[in-house]
Amino acid sequence: MWVDPQLGGYAVAFADDVERYATEGRERFHPGLAVAEAEHSYAELRAIQQRIGQE
Repeated sequence: MWVDPQLGGYAVAFADDVERYATEGRERFHPGLAVAEAEHSYAELRAIQQRIGQE
């Protein structure tokens, strides 16, 4: 999740089930919630972080 000043609010990204999470998020929090598909899962990002930390 991040604050996007151009959108005027919060944006979130999910690696899977993006449409389901978008619908849920907009119903629970705000109809204008920006939702995007993430390129990498959290596990992939942690693996990349570990690999970089070893260099």
